[in-house]
Amino acid sequence: IVAGSPTLVDCELVVASPGRTKPGASNRPDQAPVPTHALRISGAGVSPLIAGCALQGAAGAGVLVDAGASASLLQCEISGNQQGGIFLGESTRLRLEACEVSRNGHFGIVVGPGASTAYLGRTNLSSNTAGGIWHCGGQQTWDAAGGQIKQHPLWLDECSVAAVGAAARRAYAGPAIVIGAGADMVLWDTLFHQQQMSGKQAMVRLENSTRVVVAGDGSGPGMSGWGRAIPGSTGSLPVVGSGQTVWLDISGAALPQPVVPRRLEVEFPPRSQMQRPQPVLPDRPQPSQQPSQ
Repeated sequence: IVAGSPTLVDCELVVASPGRTKPGASNRPDQAPVPTHALRISGAGVSPLIAGCALQGAAGAGVLVDAGASASLLQCEISGNQQGGIFLGESTRLRLEACEVSRNGHFGIVVGPGASTAYLGRTNLSSNTAGGIWHCGGQQTWDAAGGQIKQHPLWLDECSVAAVGAAARRAYAGPAIVIGAGADMVLWDTLFHQQQMSGKQAMVRLENSTRVVVAGDGSGPGMSGWGRAIPGSTGSLPVVGSGQTVWLDISGAALPQPVVPRRLEVEFPPRSQMQRPQPVLPDRPQPSQQPSQ
């Protein structure tokens, strides 16, 4: 899609990649199938709506958004694509609502360093080979007129994310989300599957100068979906790395009231009855007596 704002509803965009089924078929790299994307959206001003569609089986990515385009996907399934589910290029915008991004090679979603906006609402990311989301990091980018393009935080709203090894229930599961240097992210009431396995694996890895807000609907440390680890300073589970993490409780529970010490009441006599204390002088030393000759 390279022009306009078309709407695709209940479509199946399935790519049949050629296989090596015939005896004696060549395995030379130069004769391998060309990476083909299930859907490519390209060009400034291009903004299609994809609703209820399946994007599967591509040798490339399930959805490639580049060259300043925007994409909105509603109740779509992006699965079984060899080079990842969704890739966002420079100056692009993405909105996912109630989608399934699973069983893709590489990451489920890759946010390029020049991408502008990515919002995921009530979306499930699971069983992707490398992890759920990789944000390549923030950088200063400029448009054709020389103006700086502002990169908004990656936003996950009530999503479900699983990391490497979570589906196979392996003993170690890598981080579900990797955030590159200089990027910002908001995790709003998001559930991570691997913490239901052991509660011992980090779910988010932060690089330098990264800022993340974790908002959870729970009472006290160890909010729902975040396992038994106590949210603390950066570097402790379930978030690891050198970025900054802010924990926000959105449960709506009443804040605990501070304990105020009781004021001590001391009764003083009337001023007229108060006596000025007399100074206490030290005893004057007595001269020593010398025996007479």
